[in-house]
Amino acid sequence: MNRYEFSQSGIDEKLATLYASSEEEIAIEAEQANADFAKWVDDNFILTADELAFLYRIDPKFLGDAGVQTAQAITDRVPIKLTRFPRPGEGGEKYIITRPSKWSLEFEIGWIMMP
Repeated sequence: MNRYEFSQSGIDEKLATLYASSEEEIAIEAEQANADFAKWVDDNFILTADELAFLYRIDPKFLGDAGVQTAQAITDRVPIKLTRFPRPGEGGEKYIITRPSKWSLEFEIGWIMMP
């Protein structure tokens, strides 16, 4: 299995390859994302040690919801977008949110800075 850069271009490359696959292969991929979203991300994208640690600390409910949303996006063959904001300084807490729609799925990763 190919692993892709964890960036918008890597996601685009993964989806282009996937969406050119058979319906059966797409269904299998969607099921994998739905069954264990963190494992699916880890299996398909090259993550830094910090990104990997963050991924496995995310709330299980969020991971379940992200898996369902990603599986639906894959099934519907819609774009998946990744917006990442750089850490603006020391401290702060990392966050991740999703914005699902009928036409795309967006993940936003950023930082909440504490005073």
